[in-house]
Amino acid sequence: MRIAIVGDVHVQWSRADSRALDRLGYDLVLFVGDLGDPLHRHTRRTARRIATLQTRALMIPGNHDGTTPLGVLAESLGLGRRRPGAATRAQRRLDVLQSDLGPVTLVGYTVHPLPGLTILAARPHAMDGRRLCFPQLLLARHGIASLEASAERLEALIDATRGPLLFLAHNGPRGLGSGADAPWSVGGQDIGDPDLQRAIATARRRERRVLAVIAGHVHHHGADRRWRVVSDEILYLNVARVPRIRHTPGGVRRHHVALTLAQGGSYAEELWLPVPGPRGPPRDPGILA
Repeated sequence: MRIAIVGDVHVQWSRADSRALDRLGYDLVLFVGDLGDPLHRHTRRTARRIATLQTRALMIPGNHDGTTPLGVLAESLGLGRRRPGAATRAQRRLDVLQSDLGPVTLVGYTVHPLPGLTILAARPHAMDGRRLCFPQLLLARHGIASLEASAERLEALIDATRGPLLFLAHNGPRGLGSGADAPWSVGGQDIGDPDLQRAIATARRRERRVLAVIAGHVHHHGADRRWRVVSDEILYLNVARVPRIRHTPGGVRRHHVALTLAQGGSYAEELWLPVPGPRGPPRDPGILA
């Protein structure tokens, strides 16, 4: 099975991207979320462009999907529980986003069986594993009120499935390091999600084969952050190559990761496709957006 994985988009998507991926004949396309820019502009336009994909696709919402810039700021300051009505408004925005995405399915706390494996979509809107972010939204939409409840929900999904697993998340799991080169660290702190870490450990205890864990959120640029890590025979991928557009002398190239799943194991490589696009250097929204 061949799967295309797209990192944090941040408005850098065109219909030409969709056509290019369709031509490569992937079995599935996975998006790790964050469609708009840091001010959440052009999210709907980007979603409608993604909706032109002919290949089956899943997307887990990031911290910039269905939320607002003010809401993200409130979460970063630990004030997420003090915004009355935020959850209702966020759910409406998510419903509109799903409509704009068309056949591309928004996922979260869900399982998606495929031939030979099951994709398990973890907690959506993840932002900082040191606390439960967007708690009002998670409670209203998924019945989740704590990181403990999130971990229990993921464990229940594991027990409801059979065979190999592939985890899809926005933020990665805790436990892969706090150094500058670690896939999900910021400022010397591991901000990975403990509920996802626990779910992966539970799957291993249940003697389930975990083929890969896919996430983004913490941006990487050059050789400053490991985007691919193998630990305990599990392949971890941080696909948030931001900006995902390079302007080279040979033209515009756009990033995605190609994941190949075979009986012998999982293999991932970064690809830069020559896709027509607007001129001018892309804007990088920062290490974490």
